[in-house]
Amino acid sequence: MLVLQWVLIVTGLIACGFLIRYIIKQWRQIHQPPAAPKVEVFTPEHKRSPHLLDARESIKVLATCMVTEQIELSEGCIRIKVLLDHLDPDWQADERLKIFATVYGLLEEFPTHSARKAQSKQETFDQDKKRWKIEEEHRSALQAAARVLLEKL
Repeated sequence: MLVLQWVLIVTGLIACGFLIRYIIKQWRQIHQPPAAPKVEVFTPEHKRSPHLLDARESIKVLATCMVTEQIELSEGCIRIKVLLDHLDPDWQADERLKIFATVYGLLEEFPTHSARKAQSKQETFDQDKKRWKIEEEHRSALQAAARVLLEKL
Protein backbone atom coordinates (compact mmCIF):
# COMPACT_ATOMS: atom_id res chain seq x y z
CA MET A 1 0.00 0.00 0.00
CA LEU A 2 2.84 2.38 0.87
CA VAL A 3 4.47 1.79 -2.56
CA LEU A 4 1.17 2.53 -4.32
CA GLN A 5 0.87 5.83 -2.45
CA TRP A 6 4.38 6.86 -3.48
CA VAL A 7 3.70 5.90 -7.11
CA LEU A 8 0.54 8.03 -7.11
CA ILE A 9 2.38 10.98 -5.51
CA VAL A 10 5.20 10.81 -8.09
CA THR A 11 2.69 10.47 -10.95
CA GLY A 12 0.79 13.50 -9.63
CA LEU A 13 3.99 15.55 -9.38
CA ILE A 14 4.95 14.62 -12.95
CA ALA A 15 1.47 15.62 -14.18
CA CYS A 16 1.75 18.93 -12.27
CA GLY A 17 5.16 19.53 -13.88
CA PHE A 18 3.72 19.03 -17.38
CA LEU A 19 0.77 21.32 -16.59
CA ILE A 20 3.05 24.05 -15.23
CA ARG A 21 5.26 23.78 -18.32
CA TYR A 22 2.18 24.07 -20.60
CA ILE A 23 0.84 27.08 -18.64
CA ILE A 24 4.18 28.90 -18.87
CA LYS A 25 4.37 28.23 -22.63
CA GLN A 26 0.85 29.60 -23.16
CA TRP A 27 1.51 32.62 -20.94
CA ARG A 28 4.63 33.50 -22.98
CA GLN A 29 2.68 33.26 -26.24
CA ILE A 30 -0.02 35.58 -24.95
CA HIS A 31 2.33 38.15 -23.46
CA GLN A 32 4.96 38.39 -26.18
CA PRO A 33 4.60 41.55 -28.30
CA PRO A 34 2.92 41.06 -31.67
CA ALA A 35 5.20 40.87 -34.66
CA ALA A 36 5.20 43.94 -36.89
CA PRO A 37 3.30 43.36 -40.13
CA LYS A 38 5.59 42.67 -43.05
CA VAL A 39 5.48 45.39 -45.70
CA GLU A 40 6.21 44.20 -49.21
CA VAL A 41 8.13 46.60 -51.41
CA PHE A 42 7.99 46.19 -55.17
CA THR A 43 11.29 45.15 -56.65
CA PRO A 44 11.99 43.12 -59.80
CA GLU A 45 12.68 39.96 -57.80
CA HIS A 46 9.20 40.23 -56.20
CA LYS A 47 7.38 40.05 -59.53
CA ARG A 48 6.12 36.56 -58.82
CA SER A 49 4.96 37.03 -55.23
CA PRO A 50 1.36 35.84 -54.65
CA HIS A 51 0.36 39.26 -53.29
CA LEU A 52 1.39 41.02 -56.48
CA LEU A 53 -0.14 38.31 -58.66
CA ASP A 54 -3.42 38.83 -56.81
CA ALA A 55 -3.17 42.59 -57.45
CA ARG A 56 -2.58 41.97 -61.15
CA GLU A 57 -5.53 39.60 -61.31
CA SER A 58 -7.73 42.12 -59.49
CA ILE A 59 -6.72 44.85 -61.93
CA LYS A 60 -7.55 42.57 -64.87
CA VAL A 61 -11.00 41.84 -63.46
CA LEU A 62 -11.68 45.52 -62.72
CA ALA A 63 -10.44 46.64 -66.15
CA THR A 64 -12.63 44.03 -67.86
CA CYS A 65 -15.63 45.18 -65.84
CA MET A 66 -14.92 48.81 -66.76
CA VAL A 67 -14.68 48.02 -70.47
CA THR A 68 -17.91 46.01 -70.42
CA GLU A 69 -19.60 48.55 -68.10
CA GLN A 70 -20.33 46.00 -65.39
CA ILE A 71 -19.01 48.37 -62.74
CA GLU A 72 -19.35 52.11 -62.28
CA LEU A 73 -16.33 53.73 -63.86
CA SER A 74 -15.62 55.84 -60.78
CA GLU A 75 -15.54 52.75 -58.55
CA GLY A 76 -13.28 50.89 -60.95
CA CYS A 77 -11.02 53.91 -61.32
CA ILE A 78 -10.54 54.31 -57.56
CA ARG A 79 -9.83 50.62 -57.02
CA ILE A 80 -7.44 50.34 -59.98
CA LYS A 81 -5.52 53.47 -58.96
CA VAL A 82 -4.97 52.11 -55.44
CA LEU A 83 -3.90 48.69 -56.76
CA LEU A 84 -1.52 50.28 -59.27
CA ASP A 85 0.05 52.35 -56.49
CA HIS A 86 0.85 49.11 -54.63
CA LEU A 87 1.89 47.16 -57.70
CA ASP A 88 4.15 49.70 -59.39
CA PRO A 89 4.73 53.14 -57.85
CA ASP A 90 5.95 54.48 -61.23
CA TRP A 91 2.80 53.55 -63.17
CA GLN A 92 1.88 57.23 -63.69
CA ALA A 93 4.84 57.62 -66.05
CA ASP A 94 2.65 55.95 -68.69
CA GLU A 95 0.61 58.78 -70.23
CA ARG A 96 -2.15 56.37 -71.23
CA LEU A 97 -2.84 55.53 -67.57
CA LYS A 98 -2.70 59.03 -66.06
CA ILE A 99 -6.48 59.32 -66.41
CA PHE A 100 -6.86 57.05 -63.38
CA ALA A 101 -4.96 59.55 -61.21
CA THR A 102 -6.85 62.49 -62.74
CA VAL A 103 -10.29 61.04 -62.07
CA TYR A 104 -9.19 59.78 -58.65
CA GLY A 105 -8.19 63.36 -57.80
CA LEU A 106 -11.63 64.62 -58.84
CA LEU A 107 -13.39 61.96 -56.75
CA GLU A 108 -11.09 62.16 -53.75
CA GLU A 109 -13.14 64.82 -51.97
CA PHE A 110 -16.34 62.76 -52.00
CA PRO A 111 -17.16 61.17 -48.63
CA THR A 112 -17.18 57.39 -48.38
CA HIS A 113 -18.44 54.68 -46.06
CA SER A 114 -19.86 56.03 -42.78
CA ALA A 115 -19.39 59.69 -43.78
CA ARG A 116 -21.51 59.09 -46.88
CA LYS A 117 -24.18 57.30 -44.85
CA ALA A 118 -24.26 60.13 -42.30
CA GLN A 119 -25.16 62.82 -44.82
CA SER A 120 -28.66 63.59 -46.05
CA LYS A 121 -30.14 61.78 -49.04
CA GLN A 122 -30.21 65.04 -50.99
CA GLU A 123 -26.47 65.60 -50.43
CA THR A 124 -25.77 62.03 -51.49
CA PHE A 125 -27.89 62.45 -54.62
CA ASP A 126 -26.15 65.74 -55.50
CA GLN A 127 -22.74 64.10 -55.10
CA ASP A 128 -23.87 61.14 -57.20
CA LYS A 129 -24.89 63.54 -59.97
CA LYS A 130 -21.44 65.17 -59.85
CA ARG A 131 -19.78 61.75 -59.88
CA TRP A 132 -21.89 60.60 -62.85
CA LYS A 133 -20.95 63.78 -64.69
CA ILE A 134 -17.25 63.14 -64.05
CA GLU A 135 -17.70 59.54 -65.24
CA GLU A 136 -19.44 60.68 -68.41
CA GLU A 137 -16.78 63.31 -69.20
CA HIS A 138 -13.97 60.76 -68.85
CA ARG A 139 -15.78 57.60 -70.02
CA SER A 140 -13.84 57.03 -73.25
CA ALA A 141 -10.45 57.82 -71.69
CA LEU A 142 -11.11 55.54 -68.69
CA GLN A 143 -12.23 52.67 -70.90
CA ALA A 144 -9.23 53.17 -73.20
CA ALA A 145 -6.91 53.10 -70.18
CA ALA A 146 -8.63 49.94 -68.95
CA ARG A 147 -7.97 48.33 -72.35
CA VAL A 148 -4.31 49.35 -72.09
CA LEU A 149 -4.10 47.64 -68.71
CA LEU A 150 -5.63 44.48 -70.13
CA GLU A 151 -2.97 44.47 -72.87
CA LYS A 152 -0.10 45.20 -70.45
CA LEU A 153 -1.04 42.62 -67.84
